Order: sequence, then C-alpha cells, then structure tokens
Amino acid sequence: MRANSVSGALLVLAFVVGSLFTSTGEANAADCSQVAELTIQLEQHIRTGWAEKNAGGQEELARSEAREAVNLVDELHSAHFSACMNEAGKIRLLALLSKANLLLAVLAQDRNTISDHVRVAGGIVATMRMVRTKYPAYFRSVSEDLVKTQTRYRTVAANDAAQARARHEASLRIVHPRTSASDARSISSMDAPRPSRNARSSNIASCPVARTSPCNAPARTIRSVEPDTPAVAQQQNISGTVQVIVSLDQDSNVVGVRISSSPSAILNDAALAAARQSVFKTEVRNCKPVAADYIFSVEFSSM
Repeated sequence: MRANSVSGALLVLAFVVGSLFTSTGEANAADCSQVAELTIQLEQHIRTGWAEKNAGGQEELARSEAREAVNLVDELHSAHFSACMNEAGKIRLLALLSKANLLLAVLAQDRNTISDHVRVAGGIVATMRMVRTKYPAYFRSVSEDLVKTQTRYRTVAANDAAQARARHEASLRIVHPRTSASDARSISSMDAPRPSRNARSSNIASCPVARTSPCNAPARTIRSVEPDTPAVAQQQNISGTVQVIVSLDQDSNVVGVRISSSPSAILNDAALAAARQSVFKTEVRNCKPVAADYIFSVEFSSM
C-alpha cells in the first residue's frame, strides 16, 4: 500500500527505522537492482523537494516530492532492501530518510503532525547512535535534523499559543468589557440619525496618543503584498480568492495567519506568505488599539 498521507508516511518511516538492521532473508540480483534504482529515485525526490522548498513559494511541490520519496521507502521495503544493503548502505538510507522527515516537518502547519515528525527524528538518531563512532558524519547530520525538527515544533507551538491568546483577549473584551461613560453614550446614541457626509462635525474626539487619528477607526491594510502564484497553479490554471484570517496584536503586528476559505490548497502557502508580509493597522476603539482577527483577501490570477 502506498503512503499517500502524512500519517501513512510516518508509519512507513517508523517501520523502516525499526527494521533497518534486521535482515529479512536473502534477495536475488533482480531485487537488489530494483533496490538500487528505488534508492536513486528516493534521493532525487528529496533533493528536488528541498530545492523547491528553498526556492520559496513552491511548498506544495516540495510536499509532493517528499511524499513521493516516502512512497518509495514503502516500495524499498517491499523489495527486501534490508537483505540487499550492507551496513553502510543502510546508514546512508537512514540519513536520506532523516532529510525526508525534516522536509515534511518544515512544511507541516499542525503541531501534532510536527510532534510525530519529532518522534520519528528521535528514533532515527537513536538507531544511528549504535554506530555513531563508525559513521560520525552521518550521525551528526541526523542529529542536526532532529534539532531543526524540534525547533520547527517550538515555532509552530508558539504561533498557535499567540493566536489562542489573541482570540482569548478578543473574547474577554466582549464578555468582560471595561465599561465607560463613552461606551455607554455610544450605545445610547446608536439609534440617533447620522449626520450627512457633507456636514462638518465640531466635536470629533482625538486619541491622546495620536491626535491626528479619530478615537474609533476601523482596521485597514497599509501595504498589501502580491502573492507569488505557485508554478503548479499556473500550469493547471488555478485562480481565485483565498480568504486569510490575520491575527493582529495591539501594536498591529501579525501574530498569526490561517486559511478561512480557499479555491485550492495549492494556493494556501503563497496566500499565507503574502498575508505575513503585508502591513496592517489594527482597529482603534475608544482611543485604544485592539488586538483582533481580520479577513485579508488574496487574489490569484491564472494569467
């Protein structure tokens, strides 16, 4: 069975790590020829995946390459690679698996998935530790991959925590508001007729911290960054609008982004990147900037 999901990929990686030094019997020349070809393809997919990832804006292509690499691991096991490879060959395969696992981790957005990748990386290091003095360069490589995977987990976990805090604070401002005379007047005058747009008001209040800004101002986009349309989206004529939920803190810093709606998952990474790089001004309410979530629309054209 081919590992078409990340969970399946992790199962394949974990199984191969556990059985790496266990021979499953003798393999014939045809089997070993297939193992050699599959290993070459495996390395090509991993190298291509990292090249796509490092190029920027090609995360979906990189993710596809990583999953193809893991599918090949599944085929390697079916081809009795353990019986064909000597110890050095298995060590090199383990180092390649570590890079595939790291690639999947840095492309993942869910911290539970990344946590699984951390466990796989730890298993690879534990397996390699048995021969670390014999293969120090490979052991150093997989150890560094483990540290990078752990760092990725901490980064995503911190972003999730920041988003959770922002949502909690936004909720508290509604359910536990700070009552004030100005807020009471605002509610009391809600049903009052609005002055015409041409009428000039003589009692517009100003914020103490910025006298050129009104006490109540909606959130707005200061600078909108154009997204880099993924090559695969251009090839398949995928276009449309991705709605991104942008979480801003009181200083208008982007503390989190997540997809609200999208015409295609292929566009999501590029939309999130554009949202992170754009500049916003958060809402000013009662002369105070407030942290909250806002919708940011990212347009993609098939042209």
